[in-house]
Amino acid sequence: MKIDRALQRRILSALADIYPNGFYEPKEVASLHDEDIEDVLANIQYLDEHELVESGVEILDSLGGDGFDWSFSGKTVITARGLDFLADDGGLSAILNTVTVRLDAAQFAELLASKVENLPGVPEEERSELAKAIRRMPATAIEKLTEKMVDWTVDHAGEMLPLVRAAVALGGG
Repeated sequence: MKIDRALQRRILSALADIYPNGFYEPKEVASLHDEDIEDVLANIQYLDEHELVESGVEILDSLGGDGFDWSFSGKTVITARGLDFLADDGGLSAILNTVTVRLDAAQFAELLASKVENLPGVPEEERSELAKAIRRMPATAIEKLTEKMVDWTVDHAGEMLPLVRAAVALGGG
């Protein structure tokens, strides 16, 4: 038996077609696609372990090279995560798992000032004065500065490529 991505997609698609119902017998899935029952069971088990389906399949015992003993109770049904996996846009999971980071102007000013204080190659007195000035800036000025910094970053994205490569090489992404 083997883990088979094409078979997994067929299983998920068949379950999605009858959602919220499911299959009460793994043989139903096997017969739909003329697949070996043990391959279907192994792939259903794999999908269950990844929470893409809920299955009633229980692998009881390996029979060595002769396959495995199994039992089935209940039904196999696709989960919301499985439906989202099939969706071109990632489904609701893509929306619900979005992380939004919010910094208010004071937080951003403090973050920026601390970075300025540690700039290499700039005299300490100048770094200190710049950091103080950033901390005193009104929120509207911080917002405008942030917009300008984002614009500059987008305009110079190609210059960040060595930084991205270094991060990937170090395992940071």
